[in-house]
Amino acid sequence: MMKILLSLFFSLIIIVNSAHSQSIQIDEAQKVAKNFYYERVNQIHPVQYNEIIIADVRIEYSNDISVYYLIEMNPGGFVIVSAAQNITPVLAYSFTSETPANIEPTQFTAWTEQYKKQIEYTIIKNIKPSYLITAEWNRLLTDDISNLHILKDEKEVAPMLISTC
Repeated sequence: MMKILLSLFFSLIIIVNSAHSQSIQIDEAQKVAKNFYYERVNQIHPVQYNEIIIADVRIEYSNDISVYYLIEMNPGGFVIVSAAQNITPVLAYSFTSETPANIEPTQFTAWTEQYKKQIEYTIIKNIKPSYLITAEWNRLLTDDISNLHILKDEKEVAPMLISTC
């Protein structure tokens, strides 16, 4: 009887751990944000890796499940990082704009709510990431900045539409 109870107990632990094994912790999200920001900010102006500072981190939830991190960057801008490894790591970013928490257009709110629902769904259903998504997470979670793809000669694409709501 004791062996059966122990087997059930360990099985339950494995199931619970596998359901949350794809979640991203705040320190991992910060690393992804800093590495991604460093790769791309040099298109706008030269910045050294050690000059990039995480100014603030906010966690967005959907039904008590953390779905993404809104990370404010210094010298400016933000990076939104998924809280689940089965989703593309970086959902949105800017080098110049205010953080989305300070922006209230209806379109933006609808967009973020849809993202929250999609991420929550992938977490609840424990959807496995594609090989490309896993590779991108691994690349952006590196401690070796020489492995990052610094974009210097590529041009930033401006928004097609600008809202003044």
